[in-house]
Amino acid sequence: MGNQIELKKLKVAIVHDFLMQVGGAEKILESFVELFPQAEVFTMVADQKNITNILPHQKVHLSFLQNIPGNPKNYKLYLGLMPMATQSFDLSEFDLVLSNTSAFVKGVITDTKKTVHICYLNTPTRYLWDITDFYLKTAVPRYAVPFVKLLLPYLRRWDQKAATRPDYIIANSRTIAKRTKRVYKREADTYIFPFANIKKFDSHNLTSKEYYLLAGRLVPYKRNDIVIEAFNILHLPLHVVGTGYDEERLKKLNTNPRTQFFGRLSDAQLVKQYQECRAYIFPALEDFGITPVEAMAAGRPVIAFGQGGATETVVAGKTGLFFKHQTKEDVVDAVTRFQSMRFNSHNIRIHALQFSRERFKKEIEAFILKVLLSNQKRSNHGSV
Repeated sequence: MGNQIELKKLKVAIVHDFLMQVGGAEKILESFVELFPQAEVFTMVADQKNITNILPHQKVHLSFLQNIPGNPKNYKLYLGLMPMATQSFDLSEFDLVLSNTSAFVKGVITDTKKTVHICYLNTPTRYLWDITDFYLKTAVPRYAVPFVKLLLPYLRRWDQKAATRPDYIIANSRTIAKRTKRVYKREADTYIFPFANIKKFDSHNLTSKEYYLLAGRLVPYKRNDIVIEAFNILHLPLHVVGTGYDEERLKKLNTNPRTQFFGRLSDAQLVKQYQECRAYIFPALEDFGITPVEAMAAGRPVIAFGQGGATETVVAGKTGLFFKHQTKEDVVDAVTRFQSMRFNSHNIRIHALQFSRERFKKEIEAFILKVLLSNQKRSNHGSV
C-alpha cells in the first residue's frame, strides 16, 4: 500500500454490545458500516428485525448468549456471562477492529501484532461505576439484586482490564474523556462528538406554539419525573413523547391536566413536536445527549441540567439555559427564567449544524487514517 491506506480493502470488524433497540449507539453503528461497507459485525445478542433494518447487507456474528433459551429477550439476566461472550469472538483475521460500546465489547481480544483496535467509547460502563444503586433499584428484578451485587466486584475488575485492550480510545465527548481517565486511569486519545439527523428538520419552519417538550426513553435515570412534578406546579402545557418501563409511574405522578403523553411517534410526528414546542427540556445527566441537538436543529431552545454532555452542546443564553440540580424546584425556576428570555431560532439551528452525520464520519475516518499511517510507518521503520 506504500504510504497510502485503502480503507475499503481492509478487513474490518465492527463490534457492538447489543442490537436489541435502536438508539444513538445504533446510529453510530450504521455510520461505521457506511464507512466500511465490507465490514463484518459482531454483537452479543440481537433482535432479528434490527439486523434486517440496520444491517441488511452485513455478515453478522452473534455470541452464544443468543442461543440460550429465552434469549435474546432476557439477555440482561446473563450479565455474569457477558465478559465470556465478549471474549468469545474470533477477530484474528481482521486488520482493523472498531468497537462501539457503553458496556463490554471494548474488551474483545485481538491479535496485537496484526490488528489495530480502535474503541469508540460512549461511556465507561455506567451501572458499574456511576449509577450502581440506581441501576439495582430500577433495572434489576428484586429477586436478582443479591446475585448482581455478588457479581459487581468481578465485573468491575474485568471492566478495568477490558479498558486496557483497545489500542486507541475515542471518547464521545470531553465529559466522557474525563470519566475515562477517572474510571480507567487512561487518557482517551481524542474525543469526537456523535451526531444528530440534522437534515430531517426543516429550516423554514421555525415558529413555535406554547407547549414545552420532553422526549426520549421513559426510564428512571433520565429523571423525567422532576419535569412532570415541576409542570404540576407550573400548570403549563407539557408534551411527553416516548415509551419505556417508567411510563406508568410518570403518568401516576402527573396531576397537571395540561400534560399530555403521546407515546411513540413516527419520525415525521416527532419532528413536528420539536419544531412547534416553545422549548425542549432535558433533565438527564447524559454522556452526550442527542435529543437536545435535535431540538436545536429544529430551532428550539433547550432547558437542560447543567452537567454532562449537554454542557458541550447547549450554549447558555444563546441556544438555551441550564438548571443546577436535578430537582423539581430547579426545573420550575429554570422555566420561569426562560419565559422572560428571547432566543433567535435561526441562530440556534446554525449552531446545531456542527453536529451532523457527515462531520462525524469525516472525523472518524481522519482519525483512523492517521492511526493506520502512523502504525505503518513504525512497522516500515522497524523492518529496515
